[in-house]
Amino acid sequence: MTQSADDEATSDDRAALRAARGALLALHKVLLDRERGRYERQHGSIETTHQHLQLVMEHPLFAWLRPISGLIVEFDERLAAKTPLSATVARQLAAEARALTT
Repeated sequence: MTQSADDEATSDDRAALRAARGALLALHKVLLDRERGRYERQHGSIETTHQHLQLVMEHPLFAWLRPISGLIVEFDERLAAKTPLSATVARQLAAEARALTT
């Protein structure tokens, strides 16, 4: 399916998505740090970055953060894509970010 020129995201849409991505990334880091502290209080120190990544990807304590991680990746892929970003997709990403953070 091809998108119409009317549905192509504007530079303002793209700027808003980049800003939302930055805010989401900052929030994600704060939440990861918080959960890391909680994990370490219960299980002891996380020794390496690799160990931390494995825990984030697999441990149940971090499971609730995975949708945010996935959305950040989605933002990155859409913003870096060779094909134009549609305004519809931009609105959907913004709505998903709002839903995950409220």
